[in-house]
Amino acid sequence: MNIAWTQRPRTRFICVGTALAVLLAGCGASHGGGSAHASSSAQPGTPALGGGSSSGDQDTLAYAERALDVLDTGLYASGERWEQARAQVKETARTARSPRDLDSVLLYATGVAGGKHSSFTPGPDPVERGERPTSSASETPRMNVTLPTVTTTDGVSTLSLPALPVASDDPRASEYAMVLADGIDAAAPTTCGWVVDVQGNLGGNMWPMLSGVSALLPEGPVMFFRDRAGEDTAVTVQEDGAGTEGMTFVSVGPRTQRDGAPIAVLQDRSTSSSGEAVLAAFRGLPNARSFGQSSSGYGSGNATHVLSDGSRITLTAAEFVDRGGEVLGDRPVDPDVPIRRDGGGGTDAAQTAARIWLQERGCP
Repeated sequence: MNIAWTQRPRTRFICVGTALAVLLAGCGASHGGGSAHASSSAQPGTPALGGGSSSGDQDTLAYAERALDVLDTGLYASGERWEQARAQVKETARTARSPRDLDSVLLYATGVAGGKHSSFTPGPDPVERGERPTSSASETPRMNVTLPTVTTTDGVSTLSLPALPVASDDPRASEYAMVLADGIDAAAPTTCGWVVDVQGNLGGNMWPMLSGVSALLPEGPVMFFRDRAGEDTAVTVQEDGAGTEGMTFVSVGPRTQRDGAPIAVLQDRSTSSSGEAVLAAFRGLPNARSFGQSSSGYGSGNATHVLSDGSRITLTAAEFVDRGGEVLGDRPVDPDVPIRRDGGGGTDAAQTAARIWLQERGCP
């Protein structure tokens, strides 16, 4: 597959999809859920906002130009609606006195260029507050992390994957993946079937999630990112984890593949972004079946760009495509076996249905 990300230098896709406020894996969905990402630092260049005379502040004009450079890479940054939003940013910048004057128009333009999974977060005003502008995504405030669990009962091993709002270079990303990978290795000798539980997983960084469960997936492409031009980038599983085009982003070291046993995947309406990437990776496998409710519908990959004043544009640049070629994107992912929440359904009912299915395939 061709790698066709239209990202600027210093931008790398790390995660996929939620609004947990991270970087990519970069995360930050406008719905308050999750995301799939990259990060970059953006410094303003020479003002190039053409179209007549300007009385605006020159630094602010340069800031607007850089923001538009970023937004031009969005999944939906084409057509009349985008051109109108772009023109609105330019017009506002011509009379703006500081980047803060552009917050509202950039919020709107980000939604137009990137869709519902994108967001604009204003930074502090370094002039008014006497602070140094945030210039690196690594300066994101430290987020609390809940590690996954692996438990075995009567021959069925359950992997619970919570959201993960950290970047791939954060030590907790590796810890998250290793808990899963080591747990699978330890449980495998006594396991006849697996449950992969991404209920409530709002997203964050998809790479530790996929690397952690990579032993349960066949090596090779497991899903794809598709950009605005229709170019696909393969998300692949290798012996040491997951990444793109054969390159692993969060390594768990060489692992024995254990992809023959039946796998039940649990999902719900809160399964979002990177959680939906996990759903996509197991979709279409002959030994896997999903149970629960339809997911959130944030199946897209984001990049987080840090502007010169510390503002962050989290922008959708690609959407998920499963191994069968189905585009997920903004559409909720339906389970193979729907479980209604009302009338006593929900998590317990999904677990029960999954257990029955595993029993039908030889588990006690």
